[in-house]
Amino acid sequence: IPCMLPPLNYLKEKLQKFGVTDKSDVVVYSDGLSLGAIAWACRVAWTLEVLGHESVAILDGGISEWMYQSKPLEKDSISPPAGNFVPNLDVTRLATLDDVRYLKATVVDFRVPARYFGVEKGRTTLKYGHIPGSLCLPAEWLLIEKIPRLIKPVEEIKKIVLGAGIPEDREQEIIALCDAGHFACLGYWVLRHVLGYRKVRLYDGSMVEYTRFPLPLVRYSWPASAGAVPQIVTPVAPVTPKIKPPALPAQPEFTIEEDEGC
Repeated sequence: IPCMLPPLNYLKEKLQKFGVTDKSDVVVYSDGLSLGAIAWACRVAWTLEVLGHESVAILDGGISEWMYQSKPLEKDSISPPAGNFVPNLDVTRLATLDDVRYLKATVVDFRVPARYFGVEKGRTTLKYGHIPGSLCLPAEWLLIEKIPRLIKPVEEIKKIVLGAGIPEDREQEIIALCDAGHFACLGYWVLRHVLGYRKVRLYDGSMVEYTRFPLPLVRYSWPASAGAVPQIVTPVAPVTPKIKPPALPAQPEFTIEEDEGC
């Protein structure tokens, strides 16, 4: 599935090459100029957390905000000594297809409204619409409009989140998704680390994976009532569909700017 977590050994090799250790304080940043860039930084941070790293932070506004604040910069290249970080998968931050289908959770869709409603779809998403019972909260709404793109003030985000129908209970199970697990990482980060929701997970496969199976979708419809927690019936013995997903058609290379719904 495009954009999903690569093999753990690959990630281990890359992180150790960058000097990451079990005790490193890791700060992730982007250029801070777009929603896509901020979301990619959040994707890296989520990856570190789901691999079991316990000290990860995001630089709000990225390097652009750092420069705007006249913080020091250096141009020398850095070759850190090899790190010793060993991934230990934290499943409390990762949701699967079966979790989305069967778990009694609040499922939050962070795609743009047009894709949630079903008048558009992502390039690698096979079908239109959204998962029944999921809530619409576009990731764009979590950032200020001017550049650098900073996360909005906490009190404003609280109102947006509650208005989208997400329960106020910080122990509520929440699953974040988008088209390919990109924009939803910003939602994951804001809900967990800005608002303090303790049980937020990312559905890594998101709509790209979900739409490869014969599963229900809702099109041309908004949530029935704001504030309602989706009630998903749990079958006696949940079983992953015994089908072979169709192969995705070959896709051209694309950038964040070309496909903002990843």
